[in-house]
Amino acid sequence: MQIKNFLLPVAILASTIAAEGINCHGSSNCDTAPDNGLSLSTLVDIVNGIDDNRWYNDGEQIACEWADFFSGALCVFWQGSNGNTGRETKSYIHALADHGCKRCGSVPYGFPGSNDIRNGMLTVNWATHDCLGNGGTGACP
Repeated sequence: MQIKNFLLPVAILASTIAAEGINCHGSSNCDTAPDNGLSLSTLVDIVNGIDDNRWYNDGEQIACEWADFFSGALCVFWQGSNGNTGRETKSYIHALADHGCKRCGSVPYGFPGSNDIRNGMLTVNWATHDCLGNGGTGACP
């Protein structure tokens, strides 16, 4: 009986996570940052300039936009995947912008054919340390 009581909540949580799909969720800083130009559209413009053939590993920051207000940055990165190319990154960040996200969010790998984040995802979220030395905005080296 104890196993059943444990497995049911785990199964519900797993289905909720898988069902989340494309979304505009992220750190609370995404919602509370002052409206000073910090935006997904800036990151879309930066990502548009990256090399299509460059490989980005899982968790590797791709582009960041620094925000002095929180001493952190809004960064783009793949997570829960094996990484991906610059070309794929461009496609997925555009899907996130087209979804209506203003700062943070995630797009499942395989979208729009699959909306399951268990396959990995491109994420835009808050980072306390960025690839540009904590103070810049641009593509990561």
